[in-house]
Amino acid sequence: MFEFEDDRNTHMPYVAHGEAKGDIRQLCCIRDDAGKWKIHIFDGEWRRIPTGMPEDATECSPFAEYDPKTRKWSATFIAGGSLTDRDKMRFALYRIPNLARPKAERILYADAGYYWKGLLFHGGRIGGIDIETERHRRHLELKGVEYLYRLTNNADDPAEILVTGQRPGGDVFTWAIDLRQRTVDDLQTEGQPLYKPCVIDGEWFTARRDGGFEERHIARVEKLDRMPQRWDDCIILTEEEPEEED
Repeated sequence: MFEFEDDRNTHMPYVAHGEAKGDIRQLCCIRDDAGKWKIHIFDGEWRRIPTGMPEDATECSPFAEYDPKTRKWSATFIAGGSLTDRDKMRFALYRIPNLARPKAERILYADAGYYWKGLLFHGGRIGGIDIETERHRRHLELKGVEYLYRLTNNADDPAEILVTGQRPGGDVFTWAIDLRQRTVDDLQTEGQPLYKPCVIDGEWFTARRDGGFEERHIARVEKLDRMPQRWDDCIILTEEEPEEED
């Protein structure tokens, strides 16, 4: 899994479960020859997903979901930064309702996030994370976090969200946040933080740094260490109840 025929930089892996056992979708970001990150999917070989974004836009944080009712795969991703299309300059969360016929639709402006089973998870680089439906919103303030890089979930246990960010001083981290149990685990391997990781059937992958900050390659995690943190030291959770109708 996550094997590549060339040495282009790769990061932000994600693997989603389908309906049948072994039916999965691998997605990731691959840096193109112009130095821009573009989202790809594996179907025997790695292929770029035709998102319709400008060629100079950055695409990141791919996420996929299978709907057994419609028997369709959908996807979300973050994209922006285009200098040739002012409408695509700001980063936003986009959704492709049917990966078989890719057509991206903008959901909202955001720097991190995904859409899963009617729940919208999103955040800016700063300011925490919002989890919302049309009638309910939960806000997670992340204590001691300077910058948010990625927001996704644990495909084996989707109620656990994975947050990759940066602390003041430049140290990066990934937290696994379980809102049901009110737990936070700092994910590490051999004393090093996982960076924009994913998991499938208990197998973890991370974006290993091999040079500069963005010079990374997806690598299998040989040993995952979960370092429990105190909830109150990491999270302030607030909720907005739905308004009563007259």
